[in-house]
Amino acid sequence: MFDSQRCTACGTELSGSLLACPVCHTLVHRDRLSAIAAEADAEATRGDKARAALLWREALTLLPEHSKQHDAVARRVEELTLASGAQSKDASRWKTGGIGALIIGALTKGKLLIAGLLKLPTLISMLAFAGVYWSIWGWQFAIAIVIAIYIHEIGHVAALRARGLPASAPMFIPGVGAFVRLQGPVSTPREDSYIGLSGPIWGLGASLAALALFYFTHNAFWVALASTNAVINMFNLMPVWQLDGSRGIRSLSIRQRWLLLAVIAVTGVMSRQPMLVLVGLVALWRAFEKNAPRLEDWPAFARYSVLVIALAAISIMPVPISGR
Repeated sequence: MFDSQRCTACGTELSGSLLACPVCHTLVHRDRLSAIAAEADAEATRGDKARAALLWREALTLLPEHSKQHDAVARRVEELTLASGAQSKDASRWKTGGIGALIIGALTKGKLLIAGLLKLPTLISMLAFAGVYWSIWGWQFAIAIVIAIYIHEIGHVAALRARGLPASAPMFIPGVGAFVRLQGPVSTPREDSYIGLSGPIWGLGASLAALALFYFTHNAFWVALASTNAVINMFNLMPVWQLDGSRGIRSLSIRQRWLLLAVIAVTGVMSRQPMLVLVGLVALWRAFEKNAPRLEDWPAFARYSVLVIALAAISIMPVPISGR
């Protein structure tokens, strides 16, 4: 049962879950919001824009999601995040050099990749996850897939840190998958899309790395790994529930969603990849959503489209029968 209080402006009784009075629309936490605004402005004046952005993120949790105030604060968070330099070099590479440069940047993040492995809960959950598939695929392939999925999850961690948001180390659920806990509010659909698609982008990088190993070793194992990992990441592009595709599509307008559906359909016909049927059907449903953004996010559309095409191409690569 929610605690109740009264609106300070009109006296209407309010439940503890409300952020604004339903009668006079006065903000319930306006005093706290004023204090946060003053502190954030002071931090920005002192030059600590990263700290100011974090304070404004706290304010977002106290504002109704679709209100003008929420939109204004979200824009402020975006401005401060970019100005503070919290956006990582990976994001800069995307803007200047495209997805290829971003993948290269992902693969060079050695410190970040190793840091997660030093977390005991992460390591234990990875071993438990690998154990489930050990008897099915053998220990080598099971461990390789776990590492590929781990790289995918580290992509989310890198994106969150790039936006100044704390994140947990990856955790694996045997037989299900893996996840990273977001420990702060996402300010805009664009930011959510950036974070959501970063996982599959790093996952694509893992598949490309496996193909590179095949090129040097001529071992069919690496092609099988690249293809399987591509299918896993393609599944994550399905725009439903908590999957990455659901976050990735959030910033796309109705027109962009239909264009994305066309990309998925054409890629599916050309590749004959069954997974794209599921991705396409859910994307069709999301194309009819009434709450899609009016502003268009072309960088997110490009990321999503390139991921669909690249992952489909890798997923259908024939695995050599012999080692050469």
